[in-house]
Amino acid sequence: MRTDQLYLELAAEMLSPQQLDPRVIPQGQLYFSNAAADRVLVFETKGRLCGIPLASVSQIVGTEGFCPLPFKNGPVVGLLPHAQSLWPIYSIAGMAGEPAAPEQLIILADVAGRNLGVCASRAVGVRTKFQATSTPGEFISSEVDAPVSLVDLDRMFS
Repeated sequence: MRTDQLYLELAAEMLSPQQLDPRVIPQGQLYFSNAAADRVLVFETKGRLCGIPLASVSQIVGTEGFCPLPFKNGPVVGLLPHAQSLWPIYSIAGMAGEPAAPEQLIILADVAGRNLGVCASRAVGVRTKFQATSTPGEFISSEVDAPVSLVDLDRMFS
């Protein structure tokens, strides 16, 4: 048996009969911000530049210990054991209704008191001075080569 993988055992008799809190899994909605934050962590996912306000970001980690889920459709692509709990890891593509897959990095965030992660192929860095474009949720900055879609995690998970 390999020791570098995470295995989950489900005890069905221990499950609560309560419905899941709808804030745990977005209902296929990907929301973008209408206003730029002062400081934004810009990252790339599936060839697209996205950003999360730096105030929500706790850290960026690799995929060591990541446990992928056995399906490709949906916003959640897996779980990550971190800080003595399991964090759901989301895909921007999956939240947009596109096929989702894990990527090389995970951006950990605290959103409305909830711990979650977002997949990224690379972190561009913290950028500032964003101006809105004519496309809702899209911003440009002299510090970034292409437009950035600012993901509104607070709206999606609150």
